[in-house]
Amino acid sequence: MTNGNDKCPRCGGRMYLEYGHPICLNCGEDPQAPAARKNLYEKHGAEILADAGALGNKAAARRWGIPRRSLGQLVKNKEPRVPVVQAAAPAARPAISQPPLPPWSDQWTPEVQVQWLLTYEEVVK
Repeated sequence: MTNGNDKCPRCGGRMYLEYGHPICLNCGEDPQAPAARKNLYEKHGAEILADAGALGNKAAARRWGIPRRSLGQLVKNKEPRVPVVQAAAPAARPAISQPPLPPWSDQWTPEVQVQWLLTYEEVVK
C-alpha cells in the first residue's frame, strides 16, 4: 500500500501509509482496524467483561477505548445462553373426545368384557 494505487475496501478511494498503517484519503478509514478490534476483543474478552461487571459498561468502554455499542454486543455474545421454555397456550374450549373407559370388572357378562377389550385396543392405538 505504498504506491498509492491501492483502493479502500470501504469507499474505493486511494490509500496511503500513516505510521505504517494504511489510511484512506477519502474516508480516513483504516481497513485493518476491524480485524484489530476483533483481535482485541478475543484476546482480552474476559478482562473486558470483568471490567464491565465491576465498573459498568460506560466506564469499561472508556477504559478499553472501545465503542459502547461494541461493548454491549460483546457482553451480549459472551453471556451464557439460557434456553427459553415456552408453555403451550391453554385450550380455548374443551376437546371433543370420547368419555374414558370404565375400569375393568369381572362381574360383567362375557359379551361386555369382549366389547370392552375391543374398545380398549382402539383407544390404545
